[in-house]
Amino acid sequence: MIRTVVLDVGETLTRDDRHRAGWADWLGVPRHTLSGLVGAVVVDGRDNADAIRLLRPDIDVAAEYAAREAAGRGERLDETDLYVGDHPANDVFPAAAVGLLTAHLRRGPWGHWWADDETVRQVADYSIDSLFDLPDLPGLPGLPGLVNPGRRGGSHG
Repeated sequence: MIRTVVLDVGETLTRDDRHRAGWADWLGVPRHTLSGLVGAVVVDGRDNADAIRLLRPDIDVAAEYAAREAAGRGERLDETDLYVGDHPANDVFPAAAVGLLTAHLRRGPWGHWWADDETVRQVADYSIDSLFDLPDLPGLPGLPGLVNPGRRGGSHG
């Protein structure tokens, strides 16, 4: 029986194509060029950042990352992204303040404590009891592979 699911961040919770596109734009190269190089270095068993080093051999990736952030061109979410969190002050309010759609998750102590708070209910675009409620939210594309907890089996791949 599965008791816990732990999710990877890259390409699981976030889309790496947006990350690579931002780097390509920053470096002034076509997006498909950087994407292709990422594929090449991954197949070769190397670090993704080696794709950037192939384009700019003397680059200090960490320093360049900081420069992108300082210039306002770093990692970002936008109004098409849904931020799901249980804590109003740490999750829902800051995400809503920068224009993200938000879902307050009634899970864990914070989620339950704040579930009926009027301000949380007004600020959050959605209130959900489980991550399994996500596919049912209006305007949210289907989430393939999310298995309903009441269903046994499902595809394994």
